[in-house]
This record gives sequence, structure tokens and C-alpha cells, in this order.
Amino acid sequence: MITSTKILCSGYCTHSNHITDSSISYWNSEIIKFPSLFVLIQHSKFGNILFDTGYSSRFYKETQFMPYLLYGKLTPVFLKENESAMEILKVQFGILPQDVNYIIISHFHADHISGLRDFPNAKFVYSKEGFEYLKERKQSCCCRDIRCCVNGFIPNLLPDDFEKRSIQVSETQFSNHVTIVPPFKSFDLFGDHSLFIVDLPGHCKGHLGCYFTVSCEEASNQDNKNGTFLLIGDAAWSSNAIINASPPHLVTKYLVQYDWNAYCHTLQTLHKLWKEEKNLKIIPSHCWKIYEEYCSNNCYKISKL
Repeated sequence: MITSTKILCSGYCTHSNHITDSSISYWNSEIIKFPSLFVLIQHSKFGNILFDTGYSSRFYKETQFMPYLLYGKLTPVFLKENESAMEILKVQFGILPQDVNYIIISHFHADHISGLRDFPNAKFVYSKEGFEYLKERKQSCCCRDIRCCVNGFIPNLLPDDFEKRSIQVSETQFSNHVTIVPPFKSFDLFGDHSLFIVDLPGHCKGHLGCYFTVSCEEASNQDNKNGTFLLIGDAAWSSNAIINASPPHLVTKYLVQYDWNAYCHTLQTLHKLWKEEKNLKIIPSHCWKIYEEYCSNNCYKISKL
């Protein structure tokens, strides 16, 4: 049983909003902040679970030199010393790094995995095919770092024992749980119907989401709500994109998205789900509206530009 969830933020980057939502014209666009959200999920049996980690100071260290320097230049990152997932969990909730048992990785872009090294006991849940795709590029003898950088992947952000602590989810493990997360394929992580890993293809090879219901009588305040959640990572960059069924700018097809057609299909499906399931809380990882709604009680706040 999932007894609690808290949507939290560890840093942000800045970019023009018309790049992430084609319903916004260039002439009406503005530079805005994109919060890097991560989620604490507490299970009655399996303890503390994270969905992604957001940024950490390690991102700055690993982007000091080429080619990864370009990563930080293209999406300027802002993170205070006390804003990493590790610090927020410890200061706000008394959760020590060693007390995090699982980290679900939506995908391997740096703004989602920069804090992995901070949690020494966590088991990592991720797409087998997505990781193998990146390993092939890392192991290539020709322009290895450039190939990784183009895919938004910084290998040194992974712990040295990453694969030893891994729970890989293969495409063959997904099935159509029609009554669980229609119409997406999903995988029952713990086998107790409490938390489902969801296949959300398009943004990256093996891009994953997470579906669960919080069922706790005490879950009534702003940062600990009852309800059913679908964490979607970067399947959409804002709630508005889902509501309007508006994909990002076409330039992202060539620079960011792994499979443009699959991404657009996933977005359309999320739009349909939003229309039909009004009680479902769909959570994009970089949405300002989600940050304002769910993170307003957090100690560490970021202000709008």
C-alpha cells in the first residue's frame, strides 16, 4: 500500500516556453523556469521510494569540460547548495540517504539522475532497453563522450555499482492492465498492485512513468494527498501541453526526442486520459503549475521569472 507521496523540487533550468509547447507562438514566448521535480513515495512494506532525483551539485562538476560543457550552456541550471534531493529529504522529512530503498528512473537525462550517487542502498528501477541503448553509445570507441552528450547522458552521474543494484524492466514484462493504466502498458513492480511502472515511449528509448494510488486516512494536507497519480517524466513538459494536446516545437524532434511519432502519440493518449479521468493527477516533471500546486509548502522555493 502506498501511504504517502510528496512532490518535491531540486533546482531548475531556464528556456523559452515556445520550445516546449507549440501552442505558444515565438512572439508570445518568454524565458521561464522549468523546475526539476522528483517524487517521494512511501510504501507500507517497501519503504521510501523515489521517482527520479532531479539535479545535484554533481551536475556542475561533470559539465565543466567539453563536450558536457555544452549541456550546461544550452539549458542553464540553477541549484542552491541545500536543494539536492538528499538534502531536502534529510532536512524536511528526516529521511537519511541510506533509508531510500528504491529509485525509479524515468530516463537517463542528467536532470533526472544527478542525485543517484547520494543514495548508497537504493535499488535502481529502469528500462533495460533504454540503458542498453546508452551503453552502446558509451562503449563506442569513436567520439564516445559526444555520443553520450547528444543523448543527454552523463555517464559519471551513475554510481560505480549501478548495475549491481539494478532492477531492469524489459519491454517483454509490460502488459495491458486495462483496469490499471488504460491504455498504456504497465508492469506491477512489487507484485501487490500498489505501484505500476508505465511504458511512455517517445522522449527517450525506454522512457518510463509511474502509476499509484495513495490510500491513507491521514493523507489530507497539501503535500500528502489522497488520490491516484500518474508520474510521466518528460512525456510532456507541462500540464498545458497535455490539456491542449500541443507537442513541443518541431526543433525538438531533431535535438531531443528519440521517436517523434511515438512521443506525439503518447501526448495524445495523455490528453485523452486527462479528458476521461478527471480524478487522475497527471504529473509532468518540469511543469511550473505542478510546482506551484504541490510544492508550495516546501522549504526551498523558487520564484517565477
